[in-house]
Amino acid sequence: MLKGLIIYETKYGSTKESAFLISKTLLHCEVVSIDNISLGQLNVDYIILGTHMYKGQIAPKLLAFITSNLNLFKGKKIFSYVMNLEGDIGEKYLKPLKLLFKDQLILMQAIPGKVDIEKLTPKDYDDLKEMFTQVGLPMKSINLFRPETVEVFAQDILTQLTQKEGDIMVSLDIMIQRPHVCVIMFQLNGQPFIMRRRFVYFEKKLYFLFEKGVAPIITDELPVELLIFTLVEKPEAEIEARITSTFKKVDPKTDEYRFVMHENGLEALWIEAHPDMLEMFKVTLEHVQYSVI
Repeated sequence: MLKGLIIYETKYGSTKESAFLISKTLLHCEVVSIDNISLGQLNVDYIILGTHMYKGQIAPKLLAFITSNLNLFKGKKIFSYVMNLEGDIGEKYLKPLKLLFKDQLILMQAIPGKVDIEKLTPKDYDDLKEMFTQVGLPMKSINLFRPETVEVFAQDILTQLTQKEGDIMVSLDIMIQRPHVCVIMFQLNGQPFIMRRRFVYFEKKLYFLFEKGVAPIITDELPVELLIFTLVEKPEAEIEARITSTFKKVDPKTDEYRFVMHENGLEALWIEAHPDMLEMFKVTLEHVQYSVI
């Protein structure tokens, strides 16, 4: 059984709250504040680093602790999240950790947080007011925090930790802003590619329409016919969902691989993969992103 550790630095509580939510999904995972961490606690298989964001920087104590003890993180799988008010683009604040851990850092996640102006210190109030003034926002409390966002991130981590050799990992970001046309962006051998596809919405299902051989970027022999995603609620102006999935072979005697989903509000139907291409998929399919133009 893999043992994990979540180290967090919080300012007003959201980072801590997220840490304990993640630990519920991962079970054998201890949670500790940066103020109470001991070096002996780093003797685990994986580490999750949780940080708040303040004036464009991640938590200073957490970063200082990592930098001073970088050798103790070697050989471990690293995951990280940052609480912020900028949504997905807040992931940019985790760049210092990416520079330190490089490929050892498996997943990074920006989690929308919250701010209660009644609880701010005078200095934090003035700093936040200055930032809000610069972007033209009124000075008021904001709550963008959603526990389900944290739970999906925890499921992503669990999937990475339980991945077996031969499984093909696909990370998807879905953003639907208007119907009918979808742009699929992904990386293959480090190169970005874009494919444009149509989709149909019917009975709370999104049908991404494909025909055999439509993905020559990967292989002309890949017969991808239809992927079906079930959304929790009907898409209106905008719906976002993030899923991590695994291709698993259903029957060793056939070429069928099933798109296996976790309990995060989405399901998928099936996909068939040409057996000669599986080895290439294992090492080259890094990231898939769905968005709408």
